[in-house]
Amino acid sequence: MATKNEIALISTGWGPCCVSHAGATLLSEVYRVETFGLDPTTRTMIGQLHSLSRHAPSQDTWQNSELLEVAARALRLAQSDERAALVTPSGAIATAIWPVVQAAAAKLEITVRVAHGLGLAESLANCFQLSLPPTTELRPLLSDFGGEQRMPSLAIAHELGDLTEIRQLYAAQGAFFVVDLFAQRVTVIDLDALPIPAPNHLFVATQGSIASAIDNDDSPDISETIATTADWFELLNGLTGVARG
Repeated sequence: MATKNEIALISTGWGPCCVSHAGATLLSEVYRVETFGLDPTTRTMIGQLHSLSRHAPSQDTWQNSELLEVAARALRLAQSDERAALVTPSGAIATAIWPVVQAAAAKLEITVRVAHGLGLAESLANCFQLSLPPTTELRPLLSDFGGEQRMPSLAIAHELGDLTEIRQLYAAQGAFFVVDLFAQRVTVIDLDALPIPAPNHLFVATQGSIASAIDNDDSPDISETIATTADWFELLNGLTGVARG
C-alpha cells in the first residue's frame, strides 16, 4: 500500500490502453491522477481506473511549459499527501519529464515509484487484439518456425528466411506484419510483395486474421521508438515491473 508523500510515474506502452499491471496497481494506490499527452482511448481507460483523474489534452505537439505545469500540479498533490500519479506516453514525453519530476521529488522528500508501460510483445498483442499475456518467441529467421506443432501467439524474427516455410506457418493460416521500430509503425505485409528489410525491422507472424484497427489506408500509430537491437530482446522479455526511485 502506498505511504505518505508519494508520486507514481506511470508510462503507457504501444497502442491504445497499453498500461501494465504494475501501472494499474499504482493507480489504485493514489488519491489523484494527472495525465499528459495520452490518446483519447487511453485517457478514457485511465478515467475508468481512477475517478479522480485530470487529463491534459492529447498532444501531437507539446510545449515544455505545458508539460511542466502538469508535472508541478502532480508534485503539489503528492506533497499535500494526496499521493498523486503522473501518467505519460512512453517515449519523448516520459524521457523529458521523468528526470525533472524525480529531481524535484528528491528535494521535496517525496518518494517516487515507477511503472513502465507494456513490453513490445504485449503491446503488439494489444494492437492485434490478442489475449494477454501472449506466448512469444524470437528467432533469427521467421522460417525457423517451420515445422513447429505448437506455435507461439506471436512468432517474431529479425529476417524472413525461406518463404515456402513461412507460407505454411499456423497451418497456412498465418497473418504477417513488419514492425518498423524507428518509424513507429506496424504494417500488414504481402508475402508476394515484401518490403526491403532494414536493421530496424522485426517480422511478426500470428494466427489468422487480425481484428484490429489496421486498415488498408493507414497503419496504427504506436508510441515508442526502440533505439538498438539489444533493446528488442529486453522488451520482448516483458519489461513490466515497478521500481522505487
